[in-house]
Amino acid sequence: MHPTCHRHAHRQASRQASRQARRQASRRPRLDRCRGGAALLLLVGVITLSACAGTIDVPVDGQTGAQLFASQGCVRCHGSDGRGTWLGLGPDLTDKAGLWNEDELAAYFLDPRTYAAASPRLGARDSMPAYEISETARRRLARYVLELGGG
Repeated sequence: MHPTCHRHAHRQASRQASRQARRQASRRPRLDRCRGGAALLLLVGVITLSACAGTIDVPVDGQTGAQLFASQGCVRCHGSDGRGTWLGLGPDLTDKAGLWNEDELAAYFLDPRTYAAASPRLGARDSMPAYEISETARRRLARYVLELGGG
């Protein structure tokens, strides 16, 4: 092969490799955008959860305690297993069997802030929403919470 042709082939291969590298780099996700989006998503989630601190009214006829735990939004703060979330919004519920009974929890679910303000062990800083559900549904939910810890 003639030396000039060899140099030309080498330059052409180098240019082609450079173009491929640029194309691949443009296809990679931009991590800085992902991080900014994750921070925004986290902020929106926190704002949404704080907005959920009002009264919840969901039809609950015939739901089990586990279904109530999900439909009433308990999983948002306490996690699907009742151990809390990585955000630390709600306490771990798996250790409540020795601290509460069904009657107390059912009364607490009706108006958590008032109940907590009157209870020396809870204090007035309770941010859990009230549940406008029937007494039967509150008792089913209370039983479920107590059973989370094996109680």
